[in-house]
Amino acid sequence: MFSAAVPGQGGEHHINEQPLEYWREKFREHRYVAIDYVRPKVTANLQVQHWYRYNIILYAEETYLATLPDPLRAFRVPEDQRLPNYWPLPDRVHHAVIRHLPRGAVDYLSRLKARLRARRVKSTGSLS
Repeated sequence: MFSAAVPGQGGEHHINEQPLEYWREKFREHRYVAIDYVRPKVTANLQVQHWYRYNIILYAEETYLATLPDPLRAFRVPEDQRLPNYWPLPDRVHHAVIRHLPRGAVDYLSRLKARLRARRVKSTGSLS
């Protein structure tokens, strides 16, 4: 299982945000294939943090692919097909804006967002 922040996702100290295809190529160089089994199952699950819902990919070493259960193998992403982008449109717009901000501003906004969220959780007892 692998997850990494995509460009513009933001987050404190995210210094190497890369598209999922970038990481897929890194895994491919070591003969790992992408199996997009988890994201379709958790995309709508609000109990899972959004960055995992949209970014998590299972990679399997190609030589062991045949040993995996059929349901997993069915979600292998063909080499000539890009990984789907599950991020909703408002998040994609947000990413486009964040990509153009200086790193320090992104870190500051990430810390501020975390503090506000913690304050909301403390006052309501809920993450929503």
